[in-house]
Amino acid sequence: MFAKSLSWLSLSLILLTASAVPALADTAAFYKFSKNHIAPLVALEEVAKLADQKNRPLIAEPELEIFKRIAAGHPEQCDVKDTLIVASGITDPQKRLKYAEKIDAIANRAGQAISSATTLEEKAKALAKYLYKHPLHGGFKTGQVNMALLLDKGTFNCVSSAILYSVVGLQLGIKTRAQEIPQHVFLQMGDLCIEPTGGFAQSTERHQKILDEQWAEADSTDPLIYGDKHYRSTNRMGLIGAIYYDRSNNRKKFEDKTADALKACCLCPTNTLYADGVGIKLHNWVLDAVNHKDYAKAKKIVKIAGQLFGDTVSTKFLKMIPKSSR
Repeated sequence: MFAKSLSWLSLSLILLTASAVPALADTAAFYKFSKNHIAPLVALEEVAKLADQKNRPLIAEPELEIFKRIAAGHPEQCDVKDTLIVASGITDPQKRLKYAEKIDAIANRAGQAISSATTLEEKAKALAKYLYKHPLHGGFKTGQVNMALLLDKGTFNCVSSAILYSVVGLQLGIKTRAQEIPQHVFLQMGDLCIEPTGGFAQSTERHQKILDEQWAEADSTDPLIYGDKHYRSTNRMGLIGAIYYDRSNNRKKFEDKTADALKACCLCPTNTLYADGVGIKLHNWVLDAVNHKDYAKAKKIVKIAGQLFGDTVSTKFLKMIPKSSR
């Protein structure tokens, strides 16, 4: 069930218009930031300079404020509820306040619903059941990472449901950590694994079956991304970053794909999955620029790639541009 429906981590192969240039992204490559790479925010601002911003800015002002605090080493100055709402595209101050109040209301009702539980483990299990039955009443929907839509309609996927559980749980004293595996994310509290998409929690031993099912459909580069443990922990900002990452795979414009992948990195610069996603998006953007014979833009994109991933990657990308135009 999970392998077929929970696809927030899957990387899309992007088909470009017919030309002499290779048509598919080089997904066999694994991209990781070089030792002295520029900050994701700096790269994002460079991408914004190349984007068409006539109708709307590529980076909303509330996003920029959040990214700057994290880049300065102060993620604790970012309000978690506001960050996840802004990441979902809600930038108007009054609307942001409205959705923050919705989360508080859910936490208050959930607190009452689990009040009879005596141990922290019992409370964690009861919270999973409550959220699944009530706020998540709209059902699972592939790719549904928008928190505003979750709060309005109750639809969710593994990312948005995990974010809701994480934020509500924190307000109720239930502290969890997010765990990423191929095509899925879940929460963990000690030896208890929590699956908000199903409204249940179980021991790590019983949960191993779900991990095995996910890894049975893993891509060749996944072991490089997740390491020997076959999963990786991410902080709360990293979990929210999955909103941007998932959205980057569904955008139409290459500049939007790249920008959203970088926004995920702005929230969690150490996340290897997000960094790899940026590399793939930049690769495809270069191909698109070359297909449209916009070699000047292609070279600027290559420069950004080099600043993030080093000379080896920039040299590789530069070869996609005709020699006469390099």
